[in-house]
Amino acid sequence: MFIGRKKEFSLLNELYSSKKFEFLILHGRRRIGKSFLLTNFIKDKKNSIYYVADKSNEENNVKLFIKELKNIYNYSYLDNFSSWHEVFDFLKNIEIKERLTIIIDEFSYLMFQDEAFDSKLQNAIDNIFKTKNIFLILCGSEVSTIIDLINNSSKPLYGRKTAELELKPLNYLEAREFYPNYDNLDALKAYLILGGTPMYLSLFDDKLSLKDNIIKNIINSTGFLFNEVETLLRTKFKEITLYFNILKIINYKKLNLNDIASKVYEDNAKVGKYLNILIKLNFVNKYIPVGEKENKRNAMYGICDNYFSFYFTFIAPNLNTLNGLMDSNTFYDNYLNINNINNFFGPRFELVCKDYIKMAVYNKKLPQIKMLDYWFGKINNKAIEIDILGLNDDLALISECKFRNKEFNEDDLNKLINNTNFINKKHKLYLIFNNSNFNINKRDNIITISLDELYKNSGL
Repeated sequence: MFIGRKKEFSLLNELYSSKKFEFLILHGRRRIGKSFLLTNFIKDKKNSIYYVADKSNEENNVKLFIKELKNIYNYSYLDNFSSWHEVFDFLKNIEIKERLTIIIDEFSYLMFQDEAFDSKLQNAIDNIFKTKNIFLILCGSEVSTIIDLINNSSKPLYGRKTAELELKPLNYLEAREFYPNYDNLDALKAYLILGGTPMYLSLFDDKLSLKDNIIKNIINSTGFLFNEVETLLRTKFKEITLYFNILKIINYKKLNLNDIASKVYEDNAKVGKYLNILIKLNFVNKYIPVGEKENKRNAMYGICDNYFSFYFTFIAPNLNTLNGLMDSNTFYDNYLNINNINNFFGPRFELVCKDYIKMAVYNKKLPQIKMLDYWFGKINNKAIEIDILGLNDDLALISECKFRNKEFNEDDLNKLINNTNFINKKHKLYLIFNNSNFNINKRDNIITISLDELYKNSGL
């Protein structure tokens, strides 16, 4: 079952339908669905090569490529090829009438054994591919390496791409399609736990309860997601201890660089470098209060990946318990009780509400705003946090996001209004999100958004 990715599919089809050479760079973190997207895209395209590179030598990689090439051009002499020069020379000398799609997955692996591969490919693009009916796609998970190879002006492939696509996690509306048998609340909870990584979402079976899915896939030491965070970190880094410690600390509370460095007993420069890498991998967000300039104190860091947050909330601190000291059912009942799990859901729910607002603004169902994010600071020595604040020249869009088994009432609303009196804008529009009921008086500048309304494709 293929879910979501409509915009991505549209881009792929647009490039495929082009009458000229196209060169797409597709990148994104592991498990995000890059290969699944591409294999589905070429299902109905006979003239397509899908080749996955490995870290072996040039000859072996060429043999792997030739195996796929022979599905289209079945010439026995191709088996004698052992270099990319021979492959590119073959493509130069054949007539390509029907659009030829060439996909090289994990292409950065080709650089491990052959540092000159990008130069060879650049030469092929400039002297062969540009005059051919070819759609070339390079795909990979080594995001920083790929970006450097393509966007660094000193590299051979600089300026050759015709399009670039970063594949990001699915949003909560797209993820809803994985669970037709769940109601909106359970579908949302699954998303708040797993995030928008398609592979993770596919692990939960909506014929089972959420509890059974969590136990089977996460709490049980045999579950696919039990060691997933550590596995992902180890595929990226030789030494994961400091990354692990940083993530553990900022999971509980957004912190600035000074606070993080002091808690992990490292200097600011080193911790800052590690944080920037985690941001590039889309594991961590950097938060600056909306409308303010960044400084050392107001730049805060927090985990943005839902499953990483779940892991560092419930699994990582209790690994000893989970490794033989308590059975899975008892662990779930003790550690994932309704208070604990709702406390976890709260910050995750804010990110969903932010997505809702962005879609509503984009679809012109809310006023246009110039910036949108979390706000925090001190007003008259009182710490104030606003879950989501959107601003334009004369409007403040102020959002409160509540995930709790309790109605949102007039007292809650008055507290929000009083805490945001300092915002100096001509107009203020309040958006209140709550997964339970509302008990407030209607006002023109108050919009309440229930769980069911959250799933109406951002229609207000």
